[in-house]
Amino acid sequence: MVTHVHNTISSSCRWPIAGRPLIIGAMLAVFICFLVSLPGQAIAGSTTGFRFALHGTQGYKIQIIGSSEGIARLVASKGHAAAGYTTDQAHFDGKRFTATFGNLGQVATTFSPSKRIKNKGRPTARTGCALEHAKIVGGQFIGQIRFRGEHNFTRLNTSHAQGRVITLQRSGCNHRLSNRPSTIEEEQGSNAQKPKFKAVGLAKRGTLTFRAGQDAMDELTDFVSGSGADLKLGKLPRGEVPFSVMSFEEKQGMSIFRLAAARGPSTTFKLNLAPTTATLTPPAPFSGVGRFANCPSATWKGSLAVSLPGAGKVSLTTKRLFIFPPNIHPVRPCL
Repeated sequence: MVTHVHNTISSSCRWPIAGRPLIIGAMLAVFICFLVSLPGQAIAGSTTGFRFALHGTQGYKIQIIGSSEGIARLVASKGHAAAGYTTDQAHFDGKRFTATFGNLGQVATTFSPSKRIKNKGRPTARTGCALEHAKIVGGQFIGQIRFRGEHNFTRLNTSHAQGRVITLQRSGCNHRLSNRPSTIEEEQGSNAQKPKFKAVGLAKRGTLTFRAGQDAMDELTDFVSGSGADLKLGKLPRGEVPFSVMSFEEKQGMSIFRLAAARGPSTTFKLNLAPTTATLTPPAPFSGVGRFANCPSATWKGSLAVSLPGAGKVSLTTKRLFIFPPNIHPVRPCL
């Protein structure tokens, strides 16, 4: 069973390979960060992996990433939401790839190479991974590729997919974060007093975290870098109030994550100071309203929910969530 793979994602996987063409650099960055996320990986020597993308029903983009380490991940993304399924019931020997995603899907393919994309020299990843050589071969994965998401949120059944096999020769990976700050960090540096809200708790077979305001995108951005998810974060409105949800669970021998993100105008996060109250009304994929009050005791109520792929509509005001109140200073006592 894959256990807590989501907790091992390196925060240093935020930047693409420097100096490479965009499509190749982005692909290598995702694959390197995927390898960094695998438990117990030394990130040294030679490793072979692959990546291919397909279109599922209901407008979902599906990516499958794997390596010769026996781990594979299928990610379904649409708009600003995604779900990913990581399994250790996988095998890839550079040509033959098989994987089982519980009772949701199965892959049994053979890679047929068609062309080699040159990628020589010693490119340096801003993730801190030094590459001596990276060979990328394009071609087709031919065989059976089948997946049906929970509650039929998307389906896929095909016999072939265009993809690439990547062989990395690495001298090591120091996991050091780039000295260059992210856009989020830059925004925080100039807006240190922006309010934030957080709710963490249990959600069926795992955990769920909801964030609003300052810091809402930090952990999500780091995770997405190596997950294979495409949340289109760059297309979210800038300078608005950010909202995010991350949920994790273990099911059918898989580690499953579900993500969602949004940005709304200042009116979607209203604060009052005396007494402290907050009203949150984030845009889609969120719906409803969440209301926080600190008097006479801290309460978090309302109809606020989020639509997550495979999980449907998930309440964000359940009593199982532990609340971190808005960071208002100075704290106003109850009257």
